[in-house]
Amino acid sequence: MALFSLIYKTVRNIATAAGFNLVLTKRSKKGMSYEQISPVATYAPWLSDYLFNDTYKIAKNYTLVDEYRCYELWQLIEETAKLDEALIEVGVWRGGSGALIAKKQNLTESKIRYIYAILLQVSLKQAIKIQIIKEANMPTLQKKPWKN
Repeated sequence: MALFSLIYKTVRNIATAAGFNLVLTKRSKKGMSYEQISPVATYAPWLSDYLFNDTYKIAKNYTLVDEYRCYELWQLIEETAKLDEALIEVGVWRGGSGALIAKKQNLTESKIRYIYAILLQVSLKQAIKIQIIKEANMPTLQKKPWKN
């Protein structure tokens, strides 16, 4: 195993010096539905979006959503800014993506006043009732990773 590690590190260093990213992944066992996905696209607009990067650095510790999908949420909030509605996030782990949504909503001139985040440990019908009763709004979400 030590020889493999040495060979891998050497090849990785050569690839990096040549401008390539070497990724080694393990194959899934037969019948498993998981694998490492490495996109081949090179367009990465989030790299130059400094507000997103600053926000994501905090939110990534509170979400299972990857950077690509978080950036998609970030962009979608800008597109929904003109709606006079509420947003609902269904399936919350620690609230990171919800907090990211709330931060972007604060940065835009959005008419959206409420963001509901529902933890799905109960049925969806029960969760909606619980959230409506609690009225989980943006100030509640903002208590987690950042302040305005």
